[in-house]
Amino acid sequence: MSKNSKQIKRAASRKKVSKIETTSKTSQRTKVSTSPVANNFFQAEKVLRAFDLTKVRQFFGKQRNVVATLIILVIFGSLYLLKDVFIVAVVNGQPIYRWTMINQLEKQGGQQVLSSLVTETLVKQAIKEAGIVVAKEETEAQIAEIETSLAAQGITLEQALIQEGMTRAELIEQIELQSAVDQLVAKDIVVTEEEIDQYITDNQEFLPTELTGDALREEVRQQLYNIKVSEATQAWVQSLQDQAQILYLRDYGLSF
Repeated sequence: MSKNSKQIKRAASRKKVSKIETTSKTSQRTKVSTSPVANNFFQAEKVLRAFDLTKVRQFFGKQRNVVATLIILVIFGSLYLLKDVFIVAVVNGQPIYRWTMINQLEKQGGQQVLSSLVTETLVKQAIKEAGIVVAKEETEAQIAEIETSLAAQGITLEQALIQEGMTRAELIEQIELQSAVDQLVAKDIVVTEEEIDQYITDNQEFLPTELTGDALREEVRQQLYNIKVSEATQAWVQSLQDQAQILYLRDYGLSF
């Protein structure tokens, strides 16, 4: 056999072996990719993933529904509990809203109410700046005095408060406020004996007939003291208003 023939046979043999090897590898890859176990595993994994995502979506979807329902229930519950905040009366099914009443009240008494609130704020600021604190015992003593006076008229303090549309806490606040003002403006007020004599002389027809002597003079002294305190308080409040910087955002025709 010639040398060329041997080389051709060897080359053909190598090609055949290479082809066999390639076929074998391809077959192995095909077997791996088409293995039932592998396919089942991959399919199961996909199903599990799809199942998990579905459950997650359902879970959060339900959570959103629950939260939305709770919010709606809270809103309607609050509206029911606070219905008197928005509606003050219902006439044959037609509501009268609170803001309608407030608007009417502002038209009728807005100027007076706002003026009182401004004055009260100025007074409280001045009291705080002066560092005045009213003793609890002093307040209780004044309340006891009021209760005694009302009892003599046949009514209780609670009944009087209801008639005035006040609470006990509001009464205490007013007493403390007045006591603090008295400490600020009344500390230098003095009623002289000459003033008492002059008052008795000028007001004989108005004096209580059941009082005489020292009792009468003490009653007159207290009346004159109250008058002086009232005048001093008015002057003091006016000075607070004159010195204050007040910005009115709604015009009720106020002027000081």
